Parts: sequence; C-alpha cells; structure tokens
Amino acid sequence: TLGPFFVSKFEMTQGQWLRATGRNPSHYAAGESAAGKERTLVHPVEQADFAECMETTRRLGMTLPTEAQWEYAARAGTRTPWSTGVHPDDLVRYANIADQFCRLNGGLTTSTYESWNDGWAVHAPVGSFFPNAFGLYDAHGNVFEWCRDGAGSYAEADHAPGDGFRTAEGTTRVIRGGGFSFRAIHARNSFRGTAPGESRTTNIGLRPVRVVSPR
Repeated sequence: TLGPFFVSKFEMTQGQWLRATGRNPSHYAAGESAAGKERTLVHPVEQADFAECMETTRRLGMTLPTEAQWEYAARAGTRTPWSTGVHPDDLVRYANIADQFCRLNGGLTTSTYESWNDGWAVHAPVGSFFPNAFGLYDAHGNVFEWCRDGAGSYAEADHAPGDGFRTAEGTTRVIRGGGFSFRAIHARNSFRGTAPGESRTTNIGLRPVRVVSPR
C-alpha cells in the first residue's frame, strides 16, 4: 500500500538537468543530430549515475521513485504486461524502443528489433509519444529510469511502509521502463533491469518523484 506521491509527467530533460547542475552529461547531447534529427534540451538527460541523480533530485526537493512507486505509475491502473495491453505492437504510438528505424540508423547488427518504425534512432524529445492513462509520457521506452531500491530479491528484503522501499546489499540498483535500443520485452511494467550505481550510459535517465507529507 503506497502513500500519496507526485511523479514527474516526463523524464528529466537535459535542459532541466543543466539548470540544476550547470552541466549536461548526456552523450546524445542537445545541439547535435542523429539520423537527420537534431537533438534539443528537451531530450532526456542520460549518463548521470545513481548518486548524482539522488543528489540532484534531493536539492530540488524531490527524489527517485521506489520500484513500487515506479510500477504503480507506469501501470496506470492496468494489469497487463504493458499499460497499452498484452501485445507489444500496441506500443508503436507509446514507446521509443528498438525498431526498424534504429536498426537502419546505427543499430547493432547483433541485436534484434521490433517490426515497426517510430522514426527515432536514439532517444526522442520527452513527450513525443502518447501518454499512459495517468498522463505520464515515456513510461515505456526512451531511456531506462533509475529506481531508489537496491537490486535484491523481493523475497530477501522487507518493504518500507508508505513508499515500498526495499533495501539490498551492494551498490547495484534497479532500472525500469526500457530504452531506445532495447526491445518491447524490456519495457514491460514488471521488467527489472539492473545496473551498478556508478553506471553512466546513454540508456539510463530518471523521472523524479515528490512524496506528499502530511503537515
């Protein structure tokens, strides 16, 4: 059972991170282009590690979501593998994931790709696709999003009341939501990706939350 919380409508953008920290760590940074698409500060920030994301959101009066908060927000009241339903093809208007455009514009030849074409080889500007039923954009695809929990087994860690936070040994963290170079299966509501907390990759960003505290 979760307590009330606010969740960002969008993944945090490069422009927001730049205003908060004075720099833009993103590999696919604003002002450059890929496959004929110019990137802007409205693209999601990436290549920020877990500790940086925690500190930056803390200074803004926010934090990273727990897995429980993230999945509740991404599901948007549904019980299906994706908030769009049971078929991966239903994601075509909702998620920027590995598809034919990615394959034809720099995608790895060893990877597999979905059959459709969403027009983006790397991450897209936030809000480029349809939102879920809660009005949240890019809960599936674009970039994975850091969660606050450690990447331990559900059976081995108790969850905290209110936000469902689970402690776990080590520095490996959970990432959720899938990314532009990953297939639909990795964008399922329940899929748990993991990454060392010090990871800085083009496929991991963040979506801040703010807990609603009683006065």
